Amino acid sequence: MLEFLEVPMPFFSIVIPAYNVERYLRSCLQSVENQEFGDYQVVIVDDASTDGSLVIAEEYASKDDRFSVVSHGENRGLHLARKTGVENANGEYVLFLDSDDELASGVLDALHARISADPVDILHFGAKVVPHGAVLECECNALEKSLNGEVGKRIGNEILQTIFDEDFGYVQDWRMIQRVFHAPLLRRAFSEMEDARLERAEDSYECFVACALAESADTYDACIGYVYHYGRGITGTSKIDADRYDFFCSSFSACIKAAERFAAEHPSDVICKGADGLRLKCLELLANDIPVRLDRADWASGLASFAKRFGETSAAREFYRFARDRSYELLQGEDANLLDDDVLFDYLALAESAVPTDDDARDLGRYRIEKNVVENHVAALFARRLSKRREDSRVKIFVSAHKDVDVPQSPVFLPVQVGAASAGKRFDGYYQDDEGENISDKNPFYCELTTQYWAWKNMDADYYGFCHYRRYFDFSSVRHEENPYGEIIAQDIDADAVKKYCLDEESVLAAVQGYDVITTEFKDLRDFPGDFSTPLEHYDNAPKLHIEDLELVCSLVKRRYPDYAEDVDTFLRGHTSCFCNMFIMKRELFFAYCEWLFSILEECDGEADVESYSKEALRTPGHLAERLFNIYYIHHMRVGSGWRTKTLQCVHFEHPEKKGFLKPAFDGSAVPVVFAADNNYVPQLCTAVYSLVANTSPARKYDIVVFSKDITARNASRMFRFITDGRPNVSLRFYDVSHLVRGYKLEANAHISTETYYRFLIQSVFPDYQKVLYLDSDLVVDADVAELYDTKLGDNLLAAVLDADYLGNLNMKDGQRVRYSKEKLGMKDPYSYFQAGVLLFNVAAMKHFHSQEEWLSLASVPYLYNDQDILNSHCEGRVKYVDFAWNMMIDSGRLDAVISFSPAWVHQAYLDSRENPKIVHYAGAVKPWSDPTCDFADVFWRYARRTPFYEELIARLFDGEALMDRAYQYVVNRHAARSFKRKIGDIVLPYGSKRREAVKRFFRRA
Repeated sequence: MLEFLEVPMPFFSIVIPAYNVERYLRSCLQSVENQEFGDYQVVIVDDASTDGSLVIAEEYASKDDRFSVVSHGENRGLHLARKTGVENANGEYVLFLDSDDELASGVLDALHARISADPVDILHFGAKVVPHGAVLECECNALEKSLNGEVGKRIGNEILQTIFDEDFGYVQDWRMIQRVFHAPLLRRAFSEMEDARLERAEDSYECFVACALAESADTYDACIGYVYHYGRGITGTSKIDADRYDFFCSSFSACIKAAERFAAEHPSDVICKGADGLRLKCLELLANDIPVRLDRADWASGLASFAKRFGETSAAREFYRFARDRSYELLQGEDANLLDDDVLFDYLALAESAVPTDDDARDLGRYRIEKNVVENHVAALFARRLSKRREDSRVKIFVSAHKDVDVPQSPVFLPVQVGAASAGKRFDGYYQDDEGENISDKNPFYCELTTQYWAWKNMDADYYGFCHYRRYFDFSSVRHEENPYGEIIAQDIDADAVKKYCLDEESVLAAVQGYDVITTEFKDLRDFPGDFSTPLEHYDNAPKLHIEDLELVCSLVKRRYPDYAEDVDTFLRGHTSCFCNMFIMKRELFFAYCEWLFSILEECDGEADVESYSKEALRTPGHLAERLFNIYYIHHMRVGSGWRTKTLQCVHFEHPEKKGFLKPAFDGSAVPVVFAADNNYVPQLCTAVYSLVANTSPARKYDIVVFSKDITARNASRMFRFITDGRPNVSLRFYDVSHLVRGYKLEANAHISTETYYRFLIQSVFPDYQKVLYLDSDLVVDADVAELYDTKLGDNLLAAVLDADYLGNLNMKDGQRVRYSKEKLGMKDPYSYFQAGVLLFNVAAMKHFHSQEEWLSLASVPYLYNDQDILNSHCEGRVKYVDFAWNMMIDSGRLDAVISFSPAWVHQAYLDSRENPKIVHYAGAVKPWSDPTCDFADVFWRYARRTPFYEELIARLFDGEALMDRAYQYVVNRHAARSFKRKIGDIVLPYGSKRREAVKRFFRRA
C-alpha cells in the first residue's frame, strides 16, 4: 500500500508576473533568493514574453525547487497573470512582486514575525522608491512619503473606507504590491474578479475587491521591505503620445467598470461609495498624465480621449482642477504679474472647451466646485495684478464712487469708495477714502472732494486726475454728440465704451503727455436750457442751493487772496464754466491747488449756517468747489502761469452698475428658475412665482431670478418680502438685462412681448449652473418644479413639452403650417415642435451651440411665434420631451378647433394632462386676469388672492378695456359674451380655413 507524504505548506507564496523584463528579472528573483527566511514559494507567471524572460525564470526554477514557472500561451495582461499566480500559490500568505522591482534584504523575516504575532487578512508594509529616467528626486520623495504611513489596524468596513472613501481622505494607497494577503482571502477575491484583460489601473480593482471581502488589516510601514523602481515600464513621467494615452484611458475605463460591476453585485453603502471613490481617484491619476506626459500640442487630444470614456463633465472638472492648482500656486507667489502665455490659460481654455452634461450628478457637483474655486482664484490674480499696476502707475485718475460699479480695468483708473468711514460695506478692489490722513466723515458735505483730499495726502503720482463713477473724460480724438447740457450720454461702462472713448491705459497716457492741466470743456451757459446766462445766475437758479453760500465763498477768496478778486468777478459775470470737479493736473500744480482750495472751504465751513439745509444743500462744499476750480483756472490763465492746457468732452454713463453674471444664491445644489417680465406684468409675475414657492420641497433650495428692464424698486421690494419671508430655502433676485439687449431689434407681435427673448440671456447670466429652468410669467405652478429640474438632459440642448396646438395646425388641410415649418423654420420633422413657455435649458450646451449674440441676432428676423420658432428651428433633434402636464396650455377655444386635429396620441396626452396639470399655462390671448371665466381661471385666482397684488389685479379686471390687449379683444369676447359680429365672423371665416388665415395675415401686416 502506497503512503502519501503530506507536503508542508510554505508560509509565503510570492507571485511574480513577468513579461519582456529580461533586463530586470534576474535582480528581482535574486532579491528573493537572497532572503534569509526560506519558507516561501515563488510562482513566476510568464505572460508570453518574447525576450529572454522565460529562460531566466526557468533557470531559477531548475536550481531551486521553491521557484516554479507557469507560462501563458498568449499575452493576457497583468491582472490575469496575477490571477494565474494566485491559483498556483499554496502558501499561507501571498505577496505580489513586480518583475522590475525587488524585495529588500530581511523583509520576509520581518513580515513573518509580525504576522505570526498578530495575524490579519492584509498587512501593508513600507517601500523605498528608486527614480529612473526623467523622474525627479523630489517626485520620488513625495511618492515614498505617500506610500509609507501608519494608519493602524482596521476592521471590516474600515479597511475599504481607509483606501477608497474620499471622506476618509484616501489615507492609504491601493497597490497590490507592498501588501501581504492571507491566502484564503486572496483566492476568494480573485475568484470573484473578472476574467478579463485589465491594465494600468488593475491594482485599484484588485485591491478594492480584496478589501471589500477582508475582515482585518494592519500596517507595518516601518518595515521598508519593497524596492519600487519608479520610472521603469509604464510608470513614471516619461513622455507618451496621444495614441498611447488613449490606450491608458481605455484601460482605466475597463478597471473602473469592473469595480462598479462588483459593487452592483455586492450592494452596500460602503462598497458603492468605495466604488465612487475608486472612480474619482482613478480619473485624477489618469488626468494627471495629460500635462505631465503629453506634449502641450496633444493636450486637446488627451482631453478628447478622456471625455470619450468618462464624459465631458469629468474632463472639464479635471482641467479646472489643474487650473485651480496653478492659480493657487500663483497666488502664493510674490510676483503680481500674470503672463498671458502661462499654462493656466491653457488649462482654462481646455476646461471651457468641454460641454458638461447632467448625466452624472457626482461629476457635476465636483465640476461646479472646481470651476467656482478657479474663478475666484483667477479673479484674485487679475485683481492683484491690476492693483499692483495701479500702484506703479505714474498717472492716477481717481474715480469716486459710493456704490460698487463697473470701472475700466485700466491701471490708470483707481476706484475710491467715498464716505467709507460710515459705509456699511467696503467694496472689494476699491481704495477707501478713510485710510491714512482723510476727511471721509465729511463726504455727505464734500462729496467727491474727500477723494481729492485723500489722494493729495496719501498717494504718489506724477499726474492726479479725478472722475466720477458716472462721468469720465472722453480721451478719443473723435468729437461725439452731446446733450443740451454739454455731456455725451452713454449707457454702460463696458469693452465697447472703453474702446469708443479710449479709456485704455495707452490712450490715456498719450492724451495726458505734454500737458499740465486737463479739464472738461468750458461750456457757454447761454446754450443751456433754463433762464440763466452767467455762473452766478446758474447757481441762483439751483432750487436747493443758496446764493448766499456762493457769495460767502467768493468774499473769502477776495479777502484771503486779493489778487484773485478780478478773477472771481470775471467768472461770476462771464458766460462759461466747466463742471463736475473733473480735472487732471501735474503733481506740483495739484498740490498747490489743494492747499488753496481746502483752506478756503475750511474757513467757509466755520462761517456758513447750514442747520436748516436740505440734504442737497448740505452738499454745498462740493458745489462750491466746482466754481472755485473755475476761478483758480481763470486766475492762472490771466497771470500767465505757463500752463499747457487741454479740454476734453465729458461722458455721462447712465448705467454704470456692475453687469456681471450671477453667482448661485446657495452653496451646493439648488433649482435655478428664471422668469421674465416688465413692470406692468408684476401682479401676474408675483402670482406665478408664489405658486412655484407654495409647492416647493423644504429639502430643496430654489434660486429664482427675474429678468427685467423696468420693474420698479417698490414692486421688487414688495415681491421680495412676500416670496422670501419665512422661506430660507428660497432666494429671489431681480436682474436688469438692459445692457444685454441694447442694440438688438427684438421682434414681437400681438400678445407676445419682447421679454420672451430674455431666455436667450440665461447662458450668459448663469455660467455656474449646468441647467436652468425657464418659466413664462403667464402661468401657475401646481407641483414641485424640482421634479422637472431633475430631468436628465444628456447632451440635449433643452427639455420641453410638445405644442399640441401647433401640431394640430400641422394637420390642417391647407398645409400652410407644414410649409412654414419646413421652408421658414427648416425643420425636418415639424411634429417635433415644442412649446417654449416652460423650458429646461442645458446652459453649457446652449452656449457652445450659439453665443448670446447669435441667439439675439436671430431674433431680429420676424417669425410667427418669435423666439419659440427660433428655438424649434435651431434645437431640432436635441430636445428632451417631458410630460404634457408640465406645460398644460388652457383651452382658449382651440381644443376642438385646433388641438383635436393633432396626432391622436398627442391629443390624448393633452387631454390626460388636463386631469392633473403640474403647470397651467395661460398661453394665447385669453387670460384669467382679463376673463375670469376662462379655462382654469380658478387655479390662477387661488394663488393670486394670496399675493400683495390681488387688489391691483381686481382693479385691472374692472378696467379691462383699458388694460387688456386690444389686438386680441375679440378672443376674450368669444370666451365671454359672443358678439353678433363675432358669430358672423366664425361662420364666414371658419377655423382652419384659408380665408381665415389670409385675413389674419392681412391684419398682422396692417
